[in-house]
Amino acid sequence: MKTDGGPAFPVVFGDSAYSGMTLRQWYAGMAMQGILSSDIPNEIREAQVVGWAWSMADVMLAQEADE
Repeated sequence: MKTDGGPAFPVVFGDSAYSGMTLRQWYAGMAMQGILSSDIPNEIREAQVVGWAWSMADVMLAQEADE
């Protein structure tokens, strides 16, 4: 079962609470940033990069669950 890791940056403002993005979304965004800053071939499609980023986020969450 995949987990989203819960909220990455929850905020409480007065009587309201905002969960913001999930930890999985945050990890994927950071992974994508690293992937796109590397020298990847032009023939790599956007969907592949996105898939790699989500995979990396899932691995990171799985590693945390094992600790």
